[in-house]
Amino acid sequence: LTTFGIEITLDTCVFHTPMVAEDTKVIMTNSGKCAYYAPGELNVQVAFGSMADCVESSVNGQVCRKDPLWEKS
Repeated sequence: LTTFGIEITLDTCVFHTPMVAEDTKVIMTNSGKCAYYAPGELNVQVAFGSMADCVESSVNGQVCRKDPLWEKS
């Protein structure tokens, strides 16, 4: 993934470090806290999914979700 410019961030708040480019419009996360605060703090739209959803989305270049996390399977 890093070959394609994908950054996976662990245990670091992206709000306090220059990880999100200023021209970023959409981010995807598996963090509820990030999904809640990012629109106001970073002025981005947020897609929320599992880690597998995040990886699949980065590979495909669009948001992919197998099952919504909040619905029963």
